[in-house]
Amino acid sequence: LALAASCSTTNTKLETSWRSPEAGALRFEKVIALAVTPDAATSRRIEDELAGRVPGAVAGYTVVPDDARGDDAVLARSVAASGADGMLVVRLIDRDERSRWVPGDFPNYYYSPYGYHRYRGPYYNDPGYMRVDEVYRFETNVYDLDPETLLWSGLTSTVSPSSMESLIGELMEVVGDELVAEGLIEPGAK
Repeated sequence: LALAASCSTTNTKLETSWRSPEAGALRFEKVIALAVTPDAATSRRIEDELAGRVPGAVAGYTVVPDDARGDDAVLARSVAASGADGMLVVRLIDRDERSRWVPGDFPNYYYSPYGYHRYRGPYYNDPGYMRVDEVYRFETNVYDLDPETLLWSGLTSTVSPSSMESLIGELMEVVGDELVAEGLIEPGAK
């Protein structure tokens, strides 16, 4: 399984990961990319983005109808009929807002007892402001479908992504780096 990355900087961090002791190098012919979110349209956007970044991947909604996702038996039959041998599941665990204080600027005369004489007119300092960041937490799982085995799982958090595409790009970059570090994919395959 090769994961492509397009970002050089990231607001996404890997919080924790797990690797099956039996997992070897990932070599899938066809990967189903599934996204589990509260909204079907968001899931489709994520699946399209994943399919565009993971070679050999197809968006899950092209294989599994939205109304069949709640039925494990129908889901398993649909995936089996697709001929996929791997599955990448990205699940939105939480979306939260976090407030933080961004300090302002102070005039440089505060840094020296001699600087006051340069500021004879009124000078106003920037007192700072509150910023609200959106934090998205995703769980990403990689499965071998024959036999059905969880090979790798990771939990990531992303702070204030600029777009859904950048969020998924950062997620895939971080997950790809970890899969390389774990020896599951080749360094050049990321």
